[in-house]
Amino acid sequence: MKGCLGLLSEVRSGSSTVLSTRWSHGCLMALSKEELLSQARAWGFCCELDEQGESVIRPQEGNWRILSRPSVSNLGNGESRWLLVVDGSSQISFYPEDVLKFLKQRRRS
Repeated sequence: MKGCLGLLSEVRSGSSTVLSTRWSHGCLMALSKEELLSQARAWGFCCELDEQGESVIRPQEGNWRILSRPSVSNLGNGESRWLLVVDGSSQISFYPEDVLKFLKQRRRS
């Protein structure tokens, strides 16, 4: 089987840009941290760095935030994960594509 090829495309809808992924050879290309942060900013979320230099996405108002955390795995693939924190308590670990879905549901219209 050939390698996984995927393309990320931008679709402009009104004043915001929506990132979408394309399938190629039956695989989905992973969303990069930079692409995710760019989309979060376009949807009105605050993006900054924490004390460890990792990315944080948070709403303008609210008691939650999403933290970027490098994955520690036996495979050493370096795939990043994101952690949802609500009121200071860790809730769920996301893949970047799931963070995008979460943010899309909570973006400002």
